[in-house]
Amino acid sequence: MLLGYLLSEFPFTNSNESESPHDHKNLKTIQTVLDWLERNFDRKITLEEAAKVARYNRTYFSSFFRRNVGIPFYDYLTRVRFRHALYLLNSTGKSLTDIAADCGFPDLKTFSTYYKKTFHEPPSVQHRAIDSHAFTAGRERENLYLDTTTPGIDDKLHAFANFYLPKPTSLPLPLAPDNLARIAELCGQIMKIAECGSKTR
Repeated sequence: MLLGYLLSEFPFTNSNESESPHDHKNLKTIQTVLDWLERNFDRKITLEEAAKVARYNRTYFSSFFRRNVGIPFYDYLTRVRFRHALYLLNSTGKSLTDIAADCGFPDLKTFSTYYKKTFHEPPSVQHRAIDSHAFTAGRERENLYLDTTTPGIDDKLHAFANFYLPKPTSLPLPLAPDNLARIAELCGQIMKIAECGSKTR
């Protein structure tokens, strides 16, 4: 999920490689389709509709999408819907049925099956664990900040950091400028890995 966020929020450019007009056209077409899916994921979408957006026939578009994105069209669409559903699940008090419908899933069973396949438990477990009266209104991807005066917040943050950082940790808290440079270096390595992966497809 971190890699996906980095790649979507921090675009990168190829170095020492000239992009052909054909490649540029393909990237522009794919971006047009992805933007269209973000605006229409909550309704029924067919491969034919997406192909029209790309100005290709259905058969060619199916292979074109997979070749340029790396996964089949409907798999990508399901992931977009699932991402939005997770946001609603964790930030609103909506029922699971409404969440599934609002995110374009044909029914609750389809959403629940995908959720269980991903997290190995039904969505009702997470739904019950959330206090529906504790939600803070906000838009998706909007940065919301915790009040640092909240009792126990420091303990929670340190516990979270210790859970994810290797031991012994090479990134002591709080982060110093040299640690930020190390994080930037790691992000650069992730980008190189992603770039190599795209070249092998």
